[in-house]
Amino acid sequence: MVTDRFADYFRLMAVMLLLVPVAGCGGGEPSGVYVAKHPDSPVTFIERFDFQSGGKVAVTAMGTTSVGELVITDDGTMRVIMPEGHSAHLKKGDDGCLVGVIDPELAAEAAKDGMDIEELSSYCPQ
Repeated sequence: MVTDRFADYFRLMAVMLLLVPVAGCGGGEPSGVYVAKHPDSPVTFIERFDFQSGGKVAVTAMGTTSVGELVITDDGTMRVIMPEGHSAHLKKGDDGCLVGVIDPELAAEAAKDGMDIEELSSYCPQ
């Protein structure tokens, strides 16, 4: 059933966004609020990132906000480390939006159903 597949994508998306390391993404440290490009999508887990001074990031997911730490590696990878130990891995897109890193196999599976998971995991400046 299509609804079950969306639920599966949501669960897999949440895991991939929080756990998959990424390749480089150029650009400096982001600032300000980035909101989900498609907030009503069934695969949108994180609603917004609020990049603050001192490397702090307020992350709102499913209506709850926690503050984590931003780490940018030499290759430009943005990693938001949360107090619970989870982390979100992001890269900067050509359009200036931040994109959650997606497992290529998950993206290919979703594409079979007409879903662009990378597009659905984008966060743009507010």
